[in-house]
Amino acid sequence: MFVDAGCSVSSHDTHAASVLFAVYTSEPQQPGQPKPHAATIAALTCALAERGMTIRDGLLVGDNTVTPYDGDPQDGQSLPLNATQSSQINAEFVYRGSTIAPANHITLPASTKDHRTADAVDDRIKAIHTMNPGEALEQARTLWHGMLDAISYPNDDQTISLIANFQAPAIRDQLMADIPGIDEPMDRVLLAQTHGGPQWSRVEWAQQLLLHAYTHSSTFVRPHRVGDPTGTPLMQAG
Repeated sequence: MFVDAGCSVSSHDTHAASVLFAVYTSEPQQPGQPKPHAATIAALTCALAERGMTIRDGLLVGDNTVTPYDGDPQDGQSLPLNATQSSQINAEFVYRGSTIAPANHITLPASTKDHRTADAVDDRIKAIHTMNPGEALEQARTLWHGMLDAISYPNDDQTISLIANFQAPAIRDQLMADIPGIDEPMDRVLLAQTHGGPQWSRVEWAQQLLLHAYTHSSTFVRPHRVGDPTGTPLMQAG
């Protein structure tokens, strides 16, 4: 499931030629032993190759250190995890998409699907901009939590609202922080500095919801950081 989802997301970026991935795990690394999720990464490599893409690099992120995925745990290439928390790559993983444009907002790409859906998303975005920011955020979180607690995909109107909510960086970051189901401040969740662990079933369902929204309308912002902060492979096209 992850391989198909990752390849699907990467294929939407026509300029991407390679991928950087990170695997988060609490498993201790032993010399000569298989890497965590080795079968998944091998399948991902093959699937990307079929699409003309390569793996640029991989990272293995443990509880206390980060190392090259293909590196030997005894070769001294590991870095303390706390040394990366204020690094450029950490900011890229967490906030990519929030501040790329000089105006600090997302520019909607041209839709290749139903123009009525694109118009509905635009209308919803305009409505959000007229609302009190706190009210807009609360409505977005209520809708999102309802989707995460549901057992079926949202209807078209709900999906359109979700797409629109993800166009506002402040709302989007909070919705992403809500995914793991960890009752801690947003910044700690986004920076993977939480004391509690994520709810894996909730994370997997959130990924499916976002992919559903993405395929529903090409106006949806690319989900570069779909995934959880502490457990499953995170992938970014580049």
